[in-house]
Amino acid sequence: MRFIPFGDAPIELEPSIGEAESLCTSLRKHIDHVYLFNSPGTELLNTYCPECGSLLEEREFYGPMGSRPVKPWVTYTCDCGKTVPVKGITATECFNEEGFMGGYRISRAFGMVHGVLTCLEVLDDSRLIDTWEKISDSGTLMQVHHMIQQPYAYLEFVRLVAEKAGEPEKGEELISFIRTRLELVHALAAKNSGHKVYYCMGSPLFALNAGRMENNLVTFSGSMSINKQLQKEGKPGVNVSPSFINENNPETIFISGFLSRPLDEFYALCRQYGIEADAVKQKRIYAVPPSWDFGNPRWILGLMYIADKLYPGDSGIDLKREADEFYLQFYGMPFGEAKSNRSFHRPTSGIWPLHVTRCTHA
Repeated sequence: MRFIPFGDAPIELEPSIGEAESLCTSLRKHIDHVYLFNSPGTELLNTYCPECGSLLEEREFYGPMGSRPVKPWVTYTCDCGKTVPVKGITATECFNEEGFMGGYRISRAFGMVHGVLTCLEVLDDSRLIDTWEKISDSGTLMQVHHMIQQPYAYLEFVRLVAEKAGEPEKGEELISFIRTRLELVHALAAKNSGHKVYYCMGSPLFALNAGRMENNLVTFSGSMSINKQLQKEGKPGVNVSPSFINENNPETIFISGFLSRPLDEFYALCRQYGIEADAVKQKRIYAVPPSWDFGNPRWILGLMYIADKLYPGDSGIDLKREADEFYLQFYGMPFGEAKSNRSFHRPTSGIWPLHVTRCTHA
């Protein structure tokens, strides 16, 4: 299980996916069936024959702590004759839980509510829990799941959380900040269109679902998301082939700010898989800053980051100034002092200003 820094853990403690894969590959020389989680797109979710190394079962990332078979596994004996010690029978039908239901996803919903409450200066744990109790029924959570996928709909999510927390005025302040920047990017998008973008997580071969916020940020910025052509969904995306990327030929590639990969590793994978899209040739691959594109109100900074990369020199966006304004207004600290990690609610790892150090949840 690859370590992901939430809470007050610094991002420097996070091993890259490539480093974790190297460790697991070394372990496989001594131990059969070593797997790697929290690493979208890794081939180390697959089962290989310990005798000859043949691929026996291919799996894809299905949430930070999960995976799912790409197709039913019907025989547990390799062509070389080696039998893998599997107990039971693999299901042949796929079961998909909607929205935030099932496994870790309910905790992600909690983190998203927490992220808004932090911006509203609701920092007391008892108020956090009280607000969560008012939102956590299945019907409301399904509404929230849809609200957080679109830029303007997200404003209704903020309004909902603010009303449940008894802070409607502070909610409107956050909404006003976000709406002003949405209007700026919308005006910029009206002058630009047709740029093809691919959005992935952790690997060039793991594409984020078509309907996710990240891809909607791309289209809001006036570009075309090739992810919109995907006919299947996963949690939070699906494996794709190198040919899917090459045939659609994105001019820009963004790597998710949630589960990311260093650019040097990413370019190396593109060479390994034969990905020759214009984005690779022209070095237009960008890693979105941690937690800037999904899960908390900082996605508005991610939207401006995306727009600035899509239209360099033409956006008129001063990203450092925008980040400073957001962090000062909603976190009480300048962006330059923040040491970000993967948390949805904490603006920085390590010591946070004294008036918020009581909040240490992921």
